[in-house]
Amino acid sequence: MTKPKVAVVGFGPSGIFASASISEVADVTVFERASVMGGQWNFMEEELVEPDRQHSSMYTCLWINAPKEAYELPNHRFDGELPSYVKRPVMYRYLKEYHLKYGQAAKVKFNCKVENVTNTAKDKFSVTWVDNAQPDYPQMETFDYVVVAVGHFSVPNDPIFTNEDKFTGKIIHAHDYRDGRMYKDKRVLLVGGSYSAEDIALQCWKFGAKYSHITHKNPNRMGYQWPKGVVETETFLKDFDGDKVIFEDGSSEEYDYIVKCTGYVHHFPFMSEDILLKTENSFCPENLYQQCVLLKNPKVFYMGMANQALSMTIFQHQSFYIRDLISGKIPLPSKDEMQTHYEADRAENATFTHPFEMVRYQGRYANRLAELTGAVKNGGQCEILIEWIKTKLADVTDYRNKQFNNFYTGNLSGENKVNWFDDREP
Repeated sequence: MTKPKVAVVGFGPSGIFASASISEVADVTVFERASVMGGQWNFMEEELVEPDRQHSSMYTCLWINAPKEAYELPNHRFDGELPSYVKRPVMYRYLKEYHLKYGQAAKVKFNCKVENVTNTAKDKFSVTWVDNAQPDYPQMETFDYVVVAVGHFSVPNDPIFTNEDKFTGKIIHAHDYRDGRMYKDKRVLLVGGSYSAEDIALQCWKFGAKYSHITHKNPNRMGYQWPKGVVETETFLKDFDGDKVIFEDGSSEEYDYIVKCTGYVHHFPFMSEDILLKTENSFCPENLYQQCVLLKNPKVFYMGMANQALSMTIFQHQSFYIRDLISGKIPLPSKDEMQTHYEADRAENATFTHPFEMVRYQGRYANRLAELTGAVKNGGQCEILIEWIKTKLADVTDYRNKQFNNFYTGNLSGENKVNWFDDREP
């Protein structure tokens, strides 16, 4: 019997897991705009650079900001001697080795940009793409299923603030932050109250910024004991005057750089309107059954669209689930049943007020998919993330030097050879 044809758009983490799992039951073709795999993690390997923007939002001297034990996979382990917090090259190698071990059956088209995906009259999908070297010669192929695995940390959410054009310093988005050494002796303001603002503020401090301040709209403080030189402002920015930023309480401060750490948007310009996902950032994305099946066309899958806690754990479980839907091992419920399930998920998500609740919700989701596919239940990794949050709150400058126990073996990770603050290597 002829295998179904599946197009996977994107070859970052979600695409790597999707291609490996789905190729067990289908003929898979992966389309990747860059010349190498890895998505965000291929920064400094050989990343895609387009005329108007770069794809990766990573930067030099980047350490992961949560312990690897929280998303290590049961069939692909890290070296037991590694510390809990590793740098970007280790993660890139981890993903590459997964593909080499499990994903060789998939066909991968590198340097190919998907321009259009449309649903045909026969309920198949026409995928049009161009080779980067021949952009004037589009090619087309028909598929039975489409998996969108392009992630959602590449296209900035870039709000325009009142009179920001009057600021005489430089304004960038966190997407374009590349190297903390550029900010030595500089005065830096981070706009935003989440992971990017936190980490870039500390990077700038680490590399000798005169000061790095954080401003955000959240009435609650981030909860950290910041080192000298890193400050959360009491109120949000209101206006600009030369190199001064004026805050809502009337105070002002001078800055050389403003970094908008204002997040990213879900962006799928190649998908036709009838199969386009529209969602905000959430632990339960909109319009997706089981967080990955498009409700208005269940032959289209969007992977990794939720806010991420367990990240790779979730990506792998979704890839197993999609594989089993395509093969028929798991029957797809009726449209009404999917809608009811989705609405219940969204209602539960709306009740969360504490980060621990959100993290544990994602752990339950991982185990729910594992129950359906027969995979290893590893949603308990969420408890590692709970401990991680506690260590950050205890010491935000030292938490990356902590060690965690492996979820599967119980063994303690290796120690850092160099602590986070002293590390200056790219």
